Amino acid sequence: MKKKILLVLLTLLGGTGAALAQQSRVIQGQVRNAQTQSVVEYASAVLLRQDSSVVRGTTTDSAGAFTLVVPDKGSYLLRVSYVGYTTAFTPVHVNPMSPDTIRLGEIKLQSTDNTLRTATVTGVAARVEQKEDTTMFNASAYRVPEGSSLEALVKQLPGVEVSDDGKITWNGKEVKELLVNGKDFFKGDTKVAMKNLPVEVVNRIKAYDKASDYTELTGIDDGEETTVLDISTKRQLNESWVTNADLAYGTEDRYSGKFFVNRFTDQGRITLFGSANNVGSRGFGGPRGFTMPQGLIAQKEAGMDFSWENGKQKKEAGRFTLGDSKSNGANANLYMVRRIGQKGRNISLRAQGGYTKSESNNFSISNITYWNGRPSQFLNQYSTQPSVSWNYNVRVGYAEPIAKNLFAEVRYQYSYKYTDSDRSRFNLDSLFYAPYADLWPQYASFGDSDNYPVIGTLPTEADVLMAVRDLNNSQYATYKYYDHTVNVGLRYNTEAIRLNAGVDFNPERTRLEYERPGQNIDTMVVRKVFNVSPQIRFRYRFNKTTNLDLRYRGSASQPTMTNLLEVVDDSDPLNITMGNPGLKPSWNNNLRAMFNTYDATKQRGMMAALMFTQTRNSVSNLMVYDEATGVRYTRPENINGNWSANGHYMFNSALGEKKLFNIHTFTNLSYNNSVGYVSSMSSASSAPIRPMYLTSYENYNNIFASVNPSRSTTRTTGVGERLNLSYRTGWYDIGLEGRLNYQHSRSTLQENANMDTWNFSYGANANFSFNWGMSLSTDIRMNSRRGFAESSMNTNELIWNAQLSQSFLKNKAATISLQWYDILRQQSNVSRTINAMMRSDSWTNAINSYFMVHFIY
Repeated sequence: MKKKILLVLLTLLGGTGAALAQQSRVIQGQVRNAQTQSVVEYASAVLLRQDSSVVRGTTTDSAGAFTLVVPDKGSYLLRVSYVGYTTAFTPVHVNPMSPDTIRLGEIKLQSTDNTLRTATVTGVAARVEQKEDTTMFNASAYRVPEGSSLEALVKQLPGVEVSDDGKITWNGKEVKELLVNGKDFFKGDTKVAMKNLPVEVVNRIKAYDKASDYTELTGIDDGEETTVLDISTKRQLNESWVTNADLAYGTEDRYSGKFFVNRFTDQGRITLFGSANNVGSRGFGGPRGFTMPQGLIAQKEAGMDFSWENGKQKKEAGRFTLGDSKSNGANANLYMVRRIGQKGRNISLRAQGGYTKSESNNFSISNITYWNGRPSQFLNQYSTQPSVSWNYNVRVGYAEPIAKNLFAEVRYQYSYKYTDSDRSRFNLDSLFYAPYADLWPQYASFGDSDNYPVIGTLPTEADVLMAVRDLNNSQYATYKYYDHTVNVGLRYNTEAIRLNAGVDFNPERTRLEYERPGQNIDTMVVRKVFNVSPQIRFRYRFNKTTNLDLRYRGSASQPTMTNLLEVVDDSDPLNITMGNPGLKPSWNNNLRAMFNTYDATKQRGMMAALMFTQTRNSVSNLMVYDEATGVRYTRPENINGNWSANGHYMFNSALGEKKLFNIHTFTNLSYNNSVGYVSSMSSASSAPIRPMYLTSYENYNNIFASVNPSRSTTRTTGVGERLNLSYRTGWYDIGLEGRLNYQHSRSTLQENANMDTWNFSYGANANFSFNWGMSLSTDIRMNSRRGFAESSMNTNELIWNAQLSQSFLKNKAATISLQWYDILRQQSNVSRTINAMMRSDSWTNAINSYFMVHFIY
């Protein structure tokens, strides 16, 4: 009996041993820079057979490490490569006696000499890669004109859109922050990096939803994420100072100048920058599509950013305006987590505080002609608004594991915000008339309204300025905001599933002290509300590069305190606004679903997303239009029926054996149901002629009481498509691009909003880089519009831009660049917007065609 049992055991053990002997083995290694010893992230590690066929492939992680499965015994060759480095080959021999884990140790790559220059492309670098929840873009796979800033690169990235005002979206989600090497950069001010960071220092751009500090420290996913673009700099530049200066002057008195100084280390970063230009910070390069000029804008800015870590790990038309603003502030934050006993049980503390002091000044000159022959108005206005604000919040939380992978959590947060703002408006045009004319005799020398004074001119004596203060439209306001938030939630986390569900209970109290002398308002208002906000998120990971993400959030939003006051703003006689004490809170429902996948071998990625937003009691504007004068009176009102739905689809793939061709498509479908109130009247005496007399809130309110407003619904369906085909080889790249935006609008009341409009653009771009340091970049495209009632809007604009540059000095550190914008002088300044309230056609005073000479060092 004992012999039989022993025989069975030996048989079982033998079978187990045979099974173990046939199991696959893994090889591990770490890739480092041979010169600096720093790790190399996202290097390609490919296991090849003796006939060069590919067995397995992967990329290194943030620590430069990789793991590959070897399917069976034999001799292999490991190829490790990365753009900017020479390729390394390591033989790997697997036999029955080899350990289960074959550790290759450090594999060192030699960096090439062209660290700051355009990399030589051999068809290896993928434009887009997906690693788990992170989308990665290789900077070397995109060519931009010499001296370009980060903006020119970002505009080319698949799935990324940059709007005219600088807003960045990735897969339909707004990018709230730009990070550099995973660290905060200028505290969420994305425009600083976009306009000033030289593209030459960029190695990779990673797009992902950044987890909260709490998640990183505890490993418990709290669902609080921020969409970011993370700029990875070239590691060869670590421990060195990177400087960049660019000075330029051109025709039409265009000028531009900027400097950028930066030093990166593994523990910290220091950045200094400054810029001044009158071209709206417009840079050469990157697709511009249908972007409209923003007017004649002069900008000056400077800043400093410092980061250090201690090394510890952690888990408006017909109006001319001129203005300036300045601000300074400080922010601080503290985050602590203490683990208690078993894994997952912890207590956390977060404290944040900030202070900001700012001031803005604005000058506006208007010449208004009324339709009914009423006397015209000439306005010369000046406003100034200094403000001080500070805030702090403290949050404590406790997490408790209640089952395997299941955690309960409760958090409490207290927030306080204080803002003190003093807005003063002055009617400088009153100095034309008695009794003010004698106060500033110099003003009369400017002549009448057909001879505008120099915009930005102010009396030198403060008493003169105060004599023409517009008391009706000057105000003083102090806000004090007290907020308590209690969150109760459950988290279920596994390798494949992440499920977060919770509810916020949020009592808040706002106190407003408000003064408006001209309207006899001196009041203190207290508002108390209690909000309940549910949220749920489900994420399923099919594998490391395929994910499904579903989320819902319901939330309440309150009208602004000033919208609840009986105040009138008639500083613009054509657009008079007022408050409404009867406004109710709004409720917002937001639903989003997204699926993405990536095939590293084919360098092919796909993303699809659906979004739905619906608002109950949304705050709309009841607008009464005076047909006799052209004046619009507007008051906020609650309304139901606002909702929208959007769908996005992105596909990007390399083509050909060497992956030199690339195709990218981004499709957008949208439907928007926009509701509002519209009414009209014919009363030539309804609008006051400021500053001859003022009208009270009650009198303005009678205008709204005298009309029967109609509910206007505008339904807009949009289709957008962006298609890009490109080819890239060692010294040149060429691309073809087409864009289409179709808008189908139907309004229940406004016939002039019933339109089917087409905006489409198609063209080509090319970049050539020569061995003697010369480069040529050019793009040409046809922008066309169709479907508009006015022929002036149905245009064809052939836009051609070009840049020629030559680099010289040691390491080609200096560059002279010649840039031509809109060479054919065909870009127009006309744009159109449509919503439930109105259709607006605008003309912008801008210089589109000019030539500039840059010196870049």
